[in-house]
Amino acid sequence: MMWPALWPVPALTAGASLAVAIAAAIRVELPVWQRHRWSRSVVALMYLLQPIVRGWPRYAHRLQRSETPTTARAKVREMAARYGGVGSIYTVHYWNEDGIERFAFLSKLLEVLDRDDWQASADSGWDEYDVKIFGDRFTRVDVHTVAENHGGNKRLLRAKLSAHWTLPGKVFLWTVVLLVALFVFVTSHALWALSAWLLVAAVTVYLHLRAHHTLRLGIALLDLTAQEMKLIKLTAPKKFDKPD
Repeated sequence: MMWPALWPVPALTAGASLAVAIAAAIRVELPVWQRHRWSRSVVALMYLLQPIVRGWPRYAHRLQRSETPTTARAKVREMAARYGGVGSIYTVHYWNEDGIERFAFLSKLLEVLDRDDWQASADSGWDEYDVKIFGDRFTRVDVHTVAENHGGNKRLLRAKLSAHWTLPGKVFLWTVVLLVALFVFVTSHALWALSAWLLVAAVTVYLHLRAHHTLRLGIALLDLTAQEMKLIKLTAPKKFDKPD
C-alpha cells in the first residue's frame, strides 16, 4: 500500500505458488472413475491448502500458549536476582562424581518444570535444543546441554541458555511496526509523525528486557535442579579434579 513499486513481489510469490499447484495437478494420474471436469482443480486446491492445514495447528498452539503462573515464577525469582548482568546467552557448569549424565539432569529439570507448572517443552528429536522454557507469552529460553567424562564417575555438565522471542512476541512487534508505518503514511510523512517510530524502539527494548528476565529465570531453574540433584556449580571451571 505504501510502496507501489513492491507490488510485483507478492504477486509473483502468489503466482509461483499457484503455478506449482497447477503443474502438480496436471501431472497427477487420476483413476478413470474419478476423472471429472473439476478433479484437477480440486487437486490444485489441495496442493495450495496442504502446507496451511499442516502448519496451522503448530502456529496456533504457539500463539495460544498460556503464561507460566506467577506463583511458579516466584519460587525462583530470588535465585534469579543474582544474575543481573547476563546477556542473551549464558553458560553454566555443574560437577558431580556420582556418574550423573546429562539425560538424568534433563529428566530432573523436566520434572521440576512440570511440578511447578512452568510452560516448557522437550526436544522432539528434531529440534535444536534440549528443553525450551517459556517465561511469559512473549519470551522463552532454549537450553542446550553437553556432558564431559573426566574419568571414573566424574562428570562435568555444561548448559548453554539462549534467550529468544516467541512467535506472539514477534507478531506483536511487527504489528506495531505495521501500525506505525500506516500512521506515518497517512500523515504524509510529516516530521512530527516520524516520532511514532519511537514506539517501535520502546517495544523492542521491552521485549529485549523481558527476554533477559526469562533467561535469568531459566538459569535459576537449572540451579534449582542442580541443587536437588546435589550437583556442584562451578563459576569458572579450569581444573575439574578439585571443583570449587
